[in-house]
Amino acid sequence: MRVNAVCPAWVTTEMDVADQTAGAYRNADITGRAPVGRFASPDDVARAIALLADLQESGYINGHALVVDGGWMRTEAGKRYVSATVKCTRTIMKKQSFTI
Repeated sequence: MRVNAVCPAWVTTEMDVADQTAGAYRNADITGRAPVGRFASPDDVARAIALLADLQESGYINGHALVVDGGWMRTEAGKRYVSATVKCTRTIMKKQSFTI
């Protein structure tokens, strides 16, 4: 058995359009941070899932979280986000008597 994950960043969806219409953020807030300069599309995420599901293409990949974010996590903003997320996760795990 293989267990992998796909971790997408900002994806253009109907929910995204609704959030922007409500004034939560603008396209430039996202596209200005992503090195590729655009949101992910649902097809970008689907292709990543298809890759990991294909035994011939990725049969030896196991226990991997494939980040599909156009390079955002490599930016300073992304690094701060990851750091905060890791700290939060460690705090939760300690409270629940788990270790990472």
